[in-house]
Amino acid sequence: MLYLNRLALRLKALFQRDQLDHQLEDELAFHLAEQKAELLATGLSEAAAERQARLLFGPVTSTAEQCRDTRRTQWLEDFATDTRYAIRSLRLSPSFALAGILTLALGIGANTAFFATAYGILFRPLPYPSPDRLIEIDEGIAGIGPVTSIRSLAKAADYAGYLPGNQVNLFENGDAARLDASSVTANLLSVLEVSPARGRWFHPGEEQAGKHHVAVLSHRLWRDRFNSDPAILGRKILLDEKAYEVLGIMPQSFAFPTPDTDLWLPIAIDPRNVGYMWGGGNLFAIGRLKPGTTISSAQAEIKPVINRTRELFPWRMPDAYGAGAIIVRHDELLGKQVRPKLLVLSIATLLLLLIACGNVGNLMLARSIQREREFKMREALGASRSRLLRQILTENFVLVTAGGLAGILTASLIFEALPTLLPKDTPRLSETLANPSILLGAFTSLLLTLGLFALAPLVKRKQRSSHLSLALIGAQLAIATTLLIGAGLMGRTLWQLAQIETGLKSTGLVTASVSAGPSRCPNRDTCNAFIESLNRKLLTLPGTQSVA
Repeated sequence: MLYLNRLALRLKALFQRDQLDHQLEDELAFHLAEQKAELLATGLSEAAAERQARLLFGPVTSTAEQCRDTRRTQWLEDFATDTRYAIRSLRLSPSFALAGILTLALGIGANTAFFATAYGILFRPLPYPSPDRLIEIDEGIAGIGPVTSIRSLAKAADYAGYLPGNQVNLFENGDAARLDASSVTANLLSVLEVSPARGRWFHPGEEQAGKHHVAVLSHRLWRDRFNSDPAILGRKILLDEKAYEVLGIMPQSFAFPTPDTDLWLPIAIDPRNVGYMWGGGNLFAIGRLKPGTTISSAQAEIKPVINRTRELFPWRMPDAYGAGAIIVRHDELLGKQVRPKLLVLSIATLLLLLIACGNVGNLMLARSIQREREFKMREALGASRSRLLRQILTENFVLVTAGGLAGILTASLIFEALPTLLPKDTPRLSETLANPSILLGAFTSLLLTLGLFALAPLVKRKQRSSHLSLALIGAQLAIATTLLIGAGLMGRTLWQLAQIETGLKSTGLVTASVSAGPSRCPNRDTCNAFIESLNRKLLTLPGTQSVA
């Protein structure tokens, strides 16, 4: 309760300062008048009593300041005063302010954007319960037969199968749309430990051939193509000219295996179709470690499981089949291809941030030398070193804050451009967000750096500042030279790649992806005839020279 009373008094002192100052002036005037009245009663004249009362009472201004200090808000008032002075000082030096803010904006913006991208893709936890227990089999094991066999044989983990990137045609209300579908086993959601937002997921029997004409929609597809109609559940939709019943709608945040996935279909398990089951690598395995097991135990188990799976093939498989299979965490496998590129990019942007700090530091050192007379005059008027340091730190804080806000804007612009700068198949790119801890780290490093530079004007003085400035210039040149050499080598590599003669001339080349339904392609001969007729029609288009 005492703490709350003190907090209330300090808030009152902060927000009702003028009212309290008037009350303080009235109280001091009352005590001075009482002292004067006592002296008048002793027989002194009014002028003598006034003079003696002021001598006994002491300096009124000093007493008022001591009373204000007991409010414990003077530091905040001084900070507000210093901030106003700092803003006026920066307005009087627009070229310095603009150069510092733009430099910080570039350093903070690029560093925040690319570090946040690297964090979001490589280190941000996946949106599943216990994502560190999700594993995949890397290097050489895929296919409906192998994956479903591993699912039944493995004991250390529960495995499910998935295949991204299947293209299907949706026919709805007379319109056709090409969708990205993912074929999965019925136990996928139990492995991921996720549930549909509406309806249900597949039952085990619905992954059997003939019973697999069911579908689960993504939230995006349900919203955009079906206007978020809850009555879609239980309805039939046409996919590749076949009727599929809609069983459920997934949550908006669900994006497995890719953010582009529009719907999920159960894999069709047909033991009679040997080539389909065992002849293609068209299913990948993802698993969840069972309680009490580790990646090491799953790795120790996978070799004998693969040996038993090899024996299930309807033809003899090489002894080397699956020998290189390793168990890796699912999140590590997602970023496997882009990890080196993102780490190099993050290091480059960190160097850019260091260059930005050095540039602003040099600007501040140059400005401090120009303000030499100002500091000396303020010291002569009684300003202490601590008071000058506080003022300079406040100016730095204002500059960093302005540069940081501009950096946030720069980072947001970079985030908007990232989908065009990075490959479309970059994993988790749509989930990448600015991480507050990364932004805080960039701010902290800048504040510490600029805080150190703020001490330079208070050191005795020009010679040491010149040495520090030369050291900063040397560090900047070293880092900038490293970056330029790297950029030059990269540019040379890209130029050489562009000069390789591939034998192809892409000028005027147009490509298209066409998916014919079962009615046009019931067998190979009919499908080939359809493609030939399509080619002949395309040749009649104006400007077309050839079609293949």
